[in-house]
Amino acid sequence: MGALAAQVGWQPACRALGVSRATVYRRRRPPGPAARHPQPARALAPTEQAAVLAQLHSPRFVDLAPREIYATLLDEGHYLCSPRTMYRLLEAAHEGRERRNQLRHAPRPELLATRPNEVWSWDITKLLGPATWTYYYLYLLAAGRLLKKKGHLFGFELGHGFGDNHGWLYPLLWSYGGREIDRDGKTVLIDSSETAKAVDFCRKFFQETMLEDVLGWTDVNNNKAFLGEQISCTNNASSILVVAKRDSPEIAKVTDHSLNPQAPDQAAAKAFLRWLYDDKQLSRWLTSGEAYYAPFLTAYDNHPMWNPEPRYLPYKESLKTSRLHGWPGPPSHAMSESVAKYVLVDMFAKACRGDSTKDVTASAAAQLKQIYKAKYSSTRPSRLRRRR
Repeated sequence: MGALAAQVGWQPACRALGVSRATVYRRRRPPGPAARHPQPARALAPTEQAAVLAQLHSPRFVDLAPREIYATLLDEGHYLCSPRTMYRLLEAAHEGRERRNQLRHAPRPELLATRPNEVWSWDITKLLGPATWTYYYLYLLAAGRLLKKKGHLFGFELGHGFGDNHGWLYPLLWSYGGREIDRDGKTVLIDSSETAKAVDFCRKFFQETMLEDVLGWTDVNNNKAFLGEQISCTNNASSILVVAKRDSPEIAKVTDHSLNPQAPDQAAAKAFLRWLYDDKQLSRWLTSGEAYYAPFLTAYDNHPMWNPEPRYLPYKESLKTSRLHGWPGPPSHAMSESVAKYVLVDMFAKACRGDSTKDVTASAAAQLKQIYKAKYSSTRPSRLRRRR
């Protein structure tokens, strides 16, 4: 700019380059001596400044802002200086920042499991989600997928056991609106779109979360697999925790629970039930079972049996949503036969093995129709034709 201004002058040069003349003149002016401000008459002496800083550093004021300190001292009848002077003194001492004690947190270690039984956690189903402050809780399929990747497989019985298979497959069917039999106890309803959805979910649940061995499991296998650290989640009564507390205390510490026939001699059966449900017998029976037997009577909701182990409490609530296997149909011999022949269990198990949803539901419907037709036809009075 100086070379151009020497030829055409400063004003045309500034106009051509779009620069303010005042800015050019100010920058070309040589710097003058630094301005000297007179010392204020009421300025604090060095000893007074040290006294103010001592108050600011005292234990009672070290975490407070200057304005709070000023107001507190003024209430007590003491005036040292203005709040602005306090700020100036702190800035001069390189303390013009947040005065409260700032905790310095060390980076939180993230636990990473590279193989089973490497990392123990109280709740393995609470996993970090994709965003801050989001977690995966017990969404069964989503949790199962994530846990399987980390070596924590699920194991839900799909074989011909006694109760652990029925205990999760019937509620699964009902949760999708599927039914085995209608309220009349005769009309078979299992071949439906609702059943198909339940079967499709079961197949996906099995393929993406479980051991293949569950197809042949009975009630004993899931207990052994859980205590042997092969699986991390199963459908079971309290027996796993009872054994774990006795034989595997480390596993017991990280184990928890969550929600999910007519005798031939009726007189003897009723007499037995009256004797058993007398509180003298029933109370001892329930206590000895350690929540394995969930009482149907609401009077036992506050029984001492629930107090020693809080992890048994979900069993207290389980009966509120419990149903007979053939619900909403009435109890009958046909319903018991359906359970004994594993019609529903085999329907889901075949789907998990690879059979199509349409085939397994049609096969289950055919079996149920045969069972219910046979039972009801055998109870109808026979009609005798008279010979003429």
